[in-house]
Amino acid sequence: MPIAPPEHTVEQRRKVLKSALAASGVVTMGYSGSALASFQCVTSTAATGVFGFKKVIDASSNWAWLRLQVFKTNKDNADWKAVKIPTGSNPDDADEDTNTATYFFQDSTAGGNSPPLYPAGDSNLPSGIKAKGEIVGQEAHAIIYFDSEGSILGFYPTLEQLSGRDYPAQGSCLTSLNPQMDQTNIRYGG
Repeated sequence: MPIAPPEHTVEQRRKVLKSALAASGVVTMGYSGSALASFQCVTSTAATGVFGFKKVIDASSNWAWLRLQVFKTNKDNADWKAVKIPTGSNPDDADEDTNTATYFFQDSTAGGNSPPLYPAGDSNLPSGIKAKGEIVGQEAHAIIYFDSEGSILGFYPTLEQLSGRDYPAQGSCLTSLNPQMDQTNIRYGG
């Protein structure tokens, strides 16, 4: 009949195994390999060829976008619409009266899905134009810019993009970049 080891020996072995398993799970810099790859993807992704404002995003709009509520304007006889875009980096500020800048676009402008945006006071706008009530069920999207660590810097066009520092996040970046980004007003194309 085998002799049972003392109880404290079994407990010691359990603690050693538990420590070894915990040590093997340490990840460099606190990020998984896929997250680190995403940050590199952000640093190597330029905004070339990406129009920063769209009325609709679809499967070919493979970027991170800020959802914007579309507003009517006081120019009822024209097709001018308005959006309110955060001036900082908080997506929750979208559509509010504070911490945002109002931009206008002409809904029927040639260019279809990506009409030009005009800031309040622009000479291309009708005189005295102002945003009125929201148009229920209508939204538009502005591109989100990130830094190389994956934090949101701001939104098109309220953020002045600096070459070599601010990037949109595309395709493969989005799967692991800020995976908790199911935040208010954020959408991904594709």
